[in-house]
Amino acid sequence: MANLLYILSHILLPIFLQIIIGYGVQKKLKLDISTLTKIQLYVLIPALIFVKLYSSALEGSLIWKIVLFTVVLFVILFILSIILAKLMGFTKKKEKAFINAITLRNQGNYGIPLITLVFAGEMGATALAIHMVVLFTTNLLLNTVGLYNASSGTYSFKETVIKIIRLPMIYAIIIGFIFRGFAIKLYEPIETTMDIMSMGVVPLALFTLGAQLSETRIKLSDISLSIATFGRLILSPLVAFGLVKLFGIEGIMAQVLILGAAAPTAVNSVLLSIEFDGDYEYASQIVMLTTILSIVTVSIIIQLIV
Repeated sequence: MANLLYILSHILLPIFLQIIIGYGVQKKLKLDISTLTKIQLYVLIPALIFVKLYSSALEGSLIWKIVLFTVVLFVILFILSIILAKLMGFTKKKEKAFINAITLRNQGNYGIPLITLVFAGEMGATALAIHMVVLFTTNLLLNTVGLYNASSGTYSFKETVIKIIRLPMIYAIIIGFIFRGFAIKLYEPIETTMDIMSMGVVPLALFTLGAQLSETRIKLSDISLSIATFGRLILSPLVAFGLVKLFGIEGIMAQVLILGAAAPTAVNSVLLSIEFDGDYEYASQIVMLTTILSIVTVSIIIQLIV
């Protein structure tokens, strides 16, 4: 119990206090959430990815294993969520929102702060480097399968490819690997700048998440919310646990992958529903519910695996 209280007070409380601040500020000032999100996506997160890959000791074989794990986990959850949605007889809009709610996880403005706090210390850089690969892979899946699902197939292959190549994370990874592979030394002022920018990800990510959640309302009478929440917070880490055993993944990599799989639903699932005239109210409710309940589920998972 003492260990659980420590996790709640020293790891999750700092995360949720920053979310609450973002929630309160947004209620008062009505900031442009889209701008906050773009700052993260196009500036700070690419800087963090570059810094962690540039300084990490991850081997190419391990990186491909992380990518494979992430894709397989996504496919399993995608198939299971389709089956559940069909069994419950959802409308098409609600079905799309339900599927994305279970398969798309918040690896950015929730996962990064979580991994940063859980693995603070000597192993922090390695843990974040692993998580950056997961983040990149999940963002590719979000902007391909997730986008295609939300749009009911209205995006052509060409449009999907254009969407992917606009992701700055792709170029951050490529440049990071080139600089690390050829042992290219960064000009010191540039390296310092990148380090400072990368440190801005955690607070801005949590602030933005709180701002986004401030515009959400929950209707607990809908039983499918509980099913989607179970799928995201319980089923996902259980499947991840099975996969790390199947792939023979151990140590800190296994811990990071399982913990990342326990993250709440990605806020982008709401943005996709809005963009493609989907059931965005339903998607918003799942994001809010999974984020709140993750206080309990993530605490238990940390205690069990770390």
